[in-house]
Amino acid sequence: NLDLPKALGLPIEGGGVRVDEGLRAAENVYVGGDVALHQHPVLRRSIRVEHWEVAKGQGRGIAASIAGGHAPYSKLPYFWSDQYDVSLEYRGHASGDDTAVWRGDREALTFSVFYLREGIVQGVLSMNDAKTNELGGKLIESRRPVDPSALQRADLAELVGSPAS
Repeated sequence: NLDLPKALGLPIEGGGVRVDEGLRAAENVYVGGDVALHQHPVLRRSIRVEHWEVAKGQGRGIAASIAGGHAPYSKLPYFWSDQYDVSLEYRGHASGDDTAVWRGDREALTFSVFYLREGIVQGVLSMNDAKTNELGGKLIESRRPVDPSALQRADLAELVGSPAS
C-alpha cells in the first residue's frame, strides 16, 4: 500500500518508493523492505526485493546510516528455503534477459544456476549446493567478467581468488 508515501510526497516508482543508495527517500526519511526501490551499488541497477531477509538487512543498514551518517546499502539480496531434504538458496538479482549457466548434477538435485549479463554474474540459484552459492555471491560482488564455460568446470574458489575450504 503506497497511500502513506504518496501522501508524504515521496517519489513513487516501479511499485515502490524510490530511495537513494543509502535507502533515504527524503531528508530524515528512510524506507526499507518490500516497498524500497533503490540503486544497488554492486548490481548497478535499481532493485526492489520482496523478502523478509532483505528487509531485515535494510533495517540494519538504515540504523547504521542514521547512527553514523549516510552510507550506501550494498548487501546482496539473499534468501533461502529448506523443504524436507531440499535446500534452495538465491543470491543477487537476475532478470529474464540474463543468460543461465548450469553447474552440477541436476538429476542428483545438487546444482547451481548462474545468471550472467554481459559476462558478469548477477545472481546464483542453488539447490543443495551452499558452497557454490556462497562463492557465487563473491563473484557477483567482484563484478569481474567470467567465461560461462569456466563456471561449469573451473574451481570456483580459484575464479573468486579465495582459498578453497
